[in-house]
Amino acid sequence: MTFSERLVALRNYRHMTQSSLAEKAKISARAVQNYEITDRIPKGMYLQRLAEALEVPVSALLSDEGYNKFSAQQSSLARLWSDKNEDRKAPRDGMKLVGKTLKLARTLPFPLGLGITLGAGLLAVFNTIEYKKENKEKLLKSLYKELSRCESLALIYNDKIESVRDEYEELALRTQQEDADIEDYKAFIALTQQFSLYQEYRALLRQKKKYLSLLIAQVEEHPNKKTEMMDELLAEIGELENKEAELNKSVSNTADEDGGE
Repeated sequence: MTFSERLVALRNYRHMTQSSLAEKAKISARAVQNYEITDRIPKGMYLQRLAEALEVPVSALLSDEGYNKFSAQQSSLARLWSDKNEDRKAPRDGMKLVGKTLKLARTLPFPLGLGITLGAGLLAVFNTIEYKKENKEKLLKSLYKELSRCESLALIYNDKIESVRDEYEELALRTQQEDADIEDYKAFIALTQQFSLYQEYRALLRQKKKYLSLLIAQVEEHPNKKTEMMDELLAEIGELENKEAELNKSVSNTADEDGGE
């Protein structure tokens, strides 16, 4: 990916317009437009301002390796459920509160002690409900952020595919001619590999978006528990994330080879 593609992807990931990014980064909207169109890399404090406005490390803007590392950190959805004990944190804390209250209640007159114990129980229930509500919002936010990242990348790879399609078709016709030379065949093979990579990445993103949408629906429907279907969807998404990491390396290697020619 080029600098401009990474900038567009990260801006879309943060649900920001060019104007809102410019305002937050304290640079002109025209500068942001130029960075996205010309692939000109900003220098010094301007690059730092963009990174801070997008809430990403500078490396995520400057290199595919940095971008992929940031994306992997954002898209490891399975870790949201990795600590099963965390799901019981609020109820466990509530029981501790009730236990402490019972000890106190034994030292007080019965009516007062009973009232304090019931109050502690109600507070524990309230805290548990609030915790589950916050946990659902956290999960949904993470899922929607990852879905947004996939949508943005899908648009980029649609553009990549269209950008090489004409050249691909032209080379395909040329290699069928009697006067085709070795360089024509080499170029066609290289472009075919690149074209296939882009198509494979786009197909992966489509599949991942489908699973993410299903997972969001599951969280909405069952906010307070992890269902068997959630486990299955997380496993599928995990496999896709591994494939995505491999594809990222292949795409980066292809870009390096093109740049070195």
